[in-house]
Amino acid sequence: MAIVKNEARHIAEWLAWQFIIGFDTVILLDNGSTDATIAIAQDFALGRDVRVVAWSSTAPDYQMRGYEHIARAMAEEFEWLGFFDADEFLRLDDGLTLKGLLAARPEAAVALPWAIFGSNGHDEFPDGLLVERFTRRAALGFGPNHHVKSIIRPAQMENCLNPHAFAMRGEYVDLLGRPIIWGGGPGVLAATPDHQGGSLNHYFVRSRAHWREKMARGYHDLTRPEGEFEAYDRNEVPDERLAARAGELRAMMPKPAKPQTLQAPPASAYRYRFAIAACARWETPYISEWLTYHRAIGFEHVFLYCNDDEPSELYEEILPFVQGPAPFVSFRFFPEQGMHRKMMMHFARHDSGAAQWVSFLDLDEFISLPPGEDLPGFLSRFEERTDCLMFNWLLFGPNGQTTPPKSVLRSLTRHQPHLHPFTKMLFRSCILDRPELFETIADNGFVHQLSDCVNVDIRPLNVLGEDMRQYYRDFPNAANAWLQQDGRAERIMQSGAMIHHYAIRTEDAFRQRVARGLRGDFHGERIWGEIADKPDELQAFLSHINAVEERRLALFWERLVAHGWDNIAELGPAVEMFVAMPDHERIRQALASARVVIVEPGVRAYYALTEQFAAEIAEGRLVVENFAPAARGGEIAMLTPGGGGRAYPVATISWDELVAKHGMPTKVYLGAELPGFGPAPR
Repeated sequence: MAIVKNEARHIAEWLAWQFIIGFDTVILLDNGSTDATIAIAQDFALGRDVRVVAWSSTAPDYQMRGYEHIARAMAEEFEWLGFFDADEFLRLDDGLTLKGLLAARPEAAVALPWAIFGSNGHDEFPDGLLVERFTRRAALGFGPNHHVKSIIRPAQMENCLNPHAFAMRGEYVDLLGRPIIWGGGPGVLAATPDHQGGSLNHYFVRSRAHWREKMARGYHDLTRPEGEFEAYDRNEVPDERLAARAGELRAMMPKPAKPQTLQAPPASAYRYRFAIAACARWETPYISEWLTYHRAIGFEHVFLYCNDDEPSELYEEILPFVQGPAPFVSFRFFPEQGMHRKMMMHFARHDSGAAQWVSFLDLDEFISLPPGEDLPGFLSRFEERTDCLMFNWLLFGPNGQTTPPKSVLRSLTRHQPHLHPFTKMLFRSCILDRPELFETIADNGFVHQLSDCVNVDIRPLNVLGEDMRQYYRDFPNAANAWLQQDGRAERIMQSGAMIHHYAIRTEDAFRQRVARGLRGDFHGERIWGEIADKPDELQAFLSHINAVEERRLALFWERLVAHGWDNIAELGPAVEMFVAMPDHERIRQALASARVVIVEPGVRAYYALTEQFAAEIAEGRLVVENFAPAARGGEIAMLTPGGGGRAYPVATISWDELVAKHGMPTKVYLGAELPGFGPAPR
C-alpha cells in the first residue's frame, strides 16, 4: 500500500510494477489528490485489484496513522502487507519471486533497503518510463541507503514506529532471512546494505522539474532543506535492471484514454446487418453444418476465404449457399498458405462495408446464444452501449471420435470445465475503416480484440455487459484472475453466450493440423503437433476438454433439421386421418398430436405443433402475426382465441421468443378443448 497525492505523472507505471513483481492487491490512501491520480487508479481497477481509500489527514504523523489503519483493517484478509511510497520500486534478483521469498519466511517482518537513484542529469521531465530514464544510483555506502521500508505480517503488528519500521510481535529479517540490526533507530540499518536478494529502488529526486513539483506540493511532517536535491542526486553506479523490463511495464499499463468515439453509420447504410469473415483450410466435411447453423441464428452473409491447395472440393460442397439471387456466401480463393491475417485484411479493405456488424470466426467456432434467442435479439441488449461484443471460448473435445463426425454439433458434446480466456468478437464493421488499423496489426491478435488496434474507444463489453477495455492487459494471467472473480466465468457459462470451439474434432486432428501446414499464420499451432507426439500430455489434454457433457447446441441442431424431414413417413397416414375426422374434432386432435408445421409465408394452414411444444399452448395470450418464418425453422405455431379452426398464415418462433413478446401464459392445455375456439367453419 502507499499514501499518494498528485502522482498522476507516474502512478500507472508504479501500479503496473507492483503486479509484475508479485503483489495481488494495491491499496492507495489518497491524501487529497487534485490531478488524475485517482482516475488512473480506477482505470487500473477495471482489470486488477486496486483499492482507493480517502485519507485526508494533515497531522504530522499522518503516514504512520495511515499505515496502522490499513494494517489493522486488512489483517484478516492479507498475510503480508508492504508499505512503500509511489517513488519506490521493489527489485528482486534474477530467479527470485516475491511469493517464493515470503513463503519461506516464518518471521514477522522483512526489511527492504533503499537504493537511491539520481537525476541522470535531467533538468526537465523526461519522456518515457521512470525506470528507463533514471538508471544511475548511489553506491552502496551512501548514507540514506541504510534506510529500509517494510513488508509485514499485519496480524503481528503492534504499532507503526515511523514510515520505515514497525513494532512487531516477532523478528525482523531481510529478504534472505538474515536478522536485522538497527543502527540509528528502527528503520535504519547498522551495517551497509549489500542488496543481496533485492533492493527498494528509490527514485527520490528524479529530474529537477520533478523536485520543484515535489517541493511545491509540500510535506505535512517535515520541511526539506534547499540543498537536498544536490545531496541526493547521486549517479555513480549504472543500474539498468528495471529498465530492461520496460516492455513488461508497458504491456501492463492501461492505454491512454481514447480521445475519440466511434462514428457509426446507420443500419440503412449497409446491405447486411450481420456477416462473418472466415478462413477455411481442409474444412470441407464441416462447412455445410457451420454455414447452416450461423444462418439459422441470424447471420445474413459469410465472406469465405478458401485456403485449400485447390478450391473445387470446398466450392462444390457450398454450391447451394453461393447460387441464386441472394447467395449466403461470397467465395474467395486465397492459395498462399497460412496468410490468415492477409485474408482478413483483404476483407477489411474490400468487403467490410457490406455489413453493419461483423465477426471473424474460424470454421471450428460456433457462436452460442442464450436459449431461445437469435442474434438480433441478443445484440439488442447491448447495441446502444457497445461497438464490440466479446465472447469467451469454451473448448470442446472429440468425444472419442476417431473419424470426422458427420455432425460436429451432434457428435461433440463434451467440453472443458472452465471458460478459456481467449475471446472472439461481434463488432461494428466501421472499426475496420480506421486507417491506423493497418499500421498496428502485425499478427493474428486482432481477431481476438481490436481495442489496441485503433485510436478510438470502441466500448468493448462481454456478454454480461461488463467493460473489457483492460481485459487483454497482462494476458492471460489477469484475464484468468478476472474471470474467477465474483463467479464471473460461471455466470458467463450459465448465460449460454460464448464461442463453442471445436478445435479438436477427432483424436487424429492434432496430426492433421500439423499435416495441413504450419507456415505463415499457422505457426502458432505447432503446439498441437508437440502435444500429439507426447502420449501422456495428449491424453491429459483430451480428458480435460472432454470433462463436461452439454447437448444444448446438439438439441438445437436436431430441432432445426427435424422440421425438414423428421418422421416424414408418418405424414401420409396423418393427413388421411385428418381428412376423415369431423371438422371440430380434426382441429382438436391436430392441436394435441400433430408434428408438422407449415411455415412458408402466405400458405394457408391449420394450426399444428411440434410434439415437444404441444404442452405450451396457452389461454388467451397468444396472437397470430404475419411474420416471415424464423430462419431456423418452426418450433411452435401461434393461436388466436375466437378464431375457430380457420386457416391462417402461420409464423413460427420458439417458446422463449413467444414468452418474451407476449408474456408468460396463465394456463396450459394438452390435447383438451381450447377456450375461445368455436366450431370449425362448414
